[in-house]
Amino acid sequence: MKKIVTLFIISIVANYNISTLLAQVPTAPGSYQWVKGFGSANQMNGSDEQIRTMKLDNAGNIVVCGRIMGYPHIQGLGGKKDTMINNRWQNANNFHGYISKYDCNGNLLWYKELNDSINNTDIYDFVIDSLDNIYFLGRCPLALDNIYFGDSLIQESTFNPPPLYVGPSILAKVDKNGHMKWFWAAPNWLPDVYILEPGRAPEHNGTVNPNTMILWNDTIHILSYAGGSSGPMTFYGVTTQTGINISRFTTSGKLVDASLLHVNNNPVNGFGIDKDGNYIASVNFYGTVNQFLDSTFSRSTASQFNPLSTIIKFNRHHVIRHIEFGDSTACYNGDFSNLSNGLNLKGKGRTGLKMYGNYTLKTKSAVWGANTYSNAVLHFEDLSNYKWTACADSSYSMGGFNTSTQDVNGGIYTDVAFNQYLKYQNLVATTPPMGANSFLIKIKRTPEVIENRLPDFTILNPNTSSSYVRIQNFIIDKLGNIYMSGNLSNNQVIVGTDTAKYYGGNNDMFIIKYGNVCGNNMPMIAAGTPGGLVAKCNGTAISLSWQKLNNGEDKYYIYRSFAANSGFVKIDSVQPTINTYTDANVLSKTNYWYAISSHNIVGEGYLSQADSARLCDDTLGGFVGSVAAQYQLSVYPNPTKELLVVSCKSIVNTIAITNVVGQHQNVKVEKLNTNDFRLTTEYLPSGIYFIKATDINGNVWNGKFVKE
Repeated sequence: MKKIVTLFIISIVANYNISTLLAQVPTAPGSYQWVKGFGSANQMNGSDEQIRTMKLDNAGNIVVCGRIMGYPHIQGLGGKKDTMINNRWQNANNFHGYISKYDCNGNLLWYKELNDSINNTDIYDFVIDSLDNIYFLGRCPLALDNIYFGDSLIQESTFNPPPLYVGPSILAKVDKNGHMKWFWAAPNWLPDVYILEPGRAPEHNGTVNPNTMILWNDTIHILSYAGGSSGPMTFYGVTTQTGINISRFTTSGKLVDASLLHVNNNPVNGFGIDKDGNYIASVNFYGTVNQFLDSTFSRSTASQFNPLSTIIKFNRHHVIRHIEFGDSTACYNGDFSNLSNGLNLKGKGRTGLKMYGNYTLKTKSAVWGANTYSNAVLHFEDLSNYKWTACADSSYSMGGFNTSTQDVNGGIYTDVAFNQYLKYQNLVATTPPMGANSFLIKIKRTPEVIENRLPDFTILNPNTSSSYVRIQNFIIDKLGNIYMSGNLSNNQVIVGTDTAKYYGGNNDMFIIKYGNVCGNNMPMIAAGTPGGLVAKCNGTAISLSWQKLNNGEDKYYIYRSFAANSGFVKIDSVQPTINTYTDANVLSKTNYWYAISSHNIVGEGYLSQADSARLCDDTLGGFVGSVAAQYQLSVYPNPTKELLVVSCKSIVNTIAITNVVGQHQNVKVEKLNTNDFRLTTEYLPSGIYFIKATDINGNVWNGKFVKE
């Protein structure tokens, strides 16, 4: 249903076979623009420095947060290639939470650390409002002492913590320039404690699953774990239970409420909010019986080797809908950022076992890859419509797809991790190219085939067990520029004059941009998907209307079919200033389905949601055109086998023949006189055809015939 659009230039190395992708030709410019690295030579018992979350603000700047060791080296500050920053407490041996902002050229606009006197802090996630204010969630794992954000003292110690104290959770607001506006800390040293931290989502290769926080309707929704004691807890006037909660805060920092989801502390691997304000989350249940809000989830006998993975749609009190996966599946994270374009999840399955989109009904099965465990991407058009699972075969036990996200059109991008061999449909990779342990591909949404692959970026060292480059997070802006972040060890990533260095320790971090230079508004992705299509009867025709995109498209295509989900054929196009169309080539007593796509300089986007209509008066027989009945053509014999005579009441200049889906037919036309024509129809397939004749005055005359 969508024209395949190539977005990226394909780069081939000697030991890299990419099969059918070789034939693709780029239709839009794009290249790696810059790379910035940061990290330190310090390390802590094998723990990783991390970019936990990466997002774009409304001005197109890149904001990242996470944790960093000791004295960090930062590239891009003031245009410099390397700047070392001394932390306030001169402590090189512990983590510091950080949050920083880069512009689209890779210049570091500001960098702030969250420090206490022990220097073991972290920042997990953040959200950005319409004014580019940032609300971040963090934690001081050790004693609450004098806490600084950058150079500002934001919390001064007022108590002596007990020996087992584990430190407060922190929610704070900073403006677009990184200046602190308010600070909220949950001191959990009381007998009944309230720990606000990510919802026990597992870490993978130095990342924390995204979507711990959502900003919706001026309220901050946080997926959190409240714990430390059993039974009810009251904190700032809000009562909840030990377990996984969704806590809500105002943008002024007031705790509104906390809804307990379940008490078993099973991981909730990210969540989103749909257009109706309902939550959609990925949950893995362990144990025999689990309670989630007002619903009970029981594991089947065959499910004991893996979690009971579910997608749950719920409000603050009730489960509205859920889907259980099969025995072989565990879902670890998802892309909940654009639910209007569907939902993509990352899962893991056991070799050769089936994954079911609905375990109870055992529908839409897929077989996992060839190794002990394989990663996969699972795609839903909506919660009631599971479409497919993409499973990759890999020589690496955790090979396959790691993290996925969508562009504005719903195109699915995912990074692929592998060790020595990976195969998925038309992609075969036999060794990690140029030292990379992962690379980025685009999967066509329907059907699920690889549409493109990002070219390799330059890496200094070949891949070894101790030398690697891993993509871990990536985001896509409205034009299709891609920003990636990840970790490297004993290696360097080079883009032009930029080099992301390895400073030592366990690993360091990098951010890299692929796309166009800043200020170039040429899109990297095909046009968007029109919305709001309405088809309805309009007298003797069917009228269409849809919502204009106003986003660089140069035309809209009109598609028609006799079925809701297949068989769509392009019948016409209109200019981008037009969002209506009238289809006069229609039959009575026939249902027609319509869909719209848009086109820009890159190519054609996905089809819209389809809508159907039929003529208002189904008592009419035969063809009904958009002109009055006295203008209709006379055709005979009808039905016909070899020849057809067409008569018109006016002098005709041109005549055209189309089939029922609007495709033009090559038919020999012989002019008998100024009004009459003879058509040779013996080579036409059997079916219904339409005739459109235009006279010398520009009037359109319509007719219909049947070829036997």
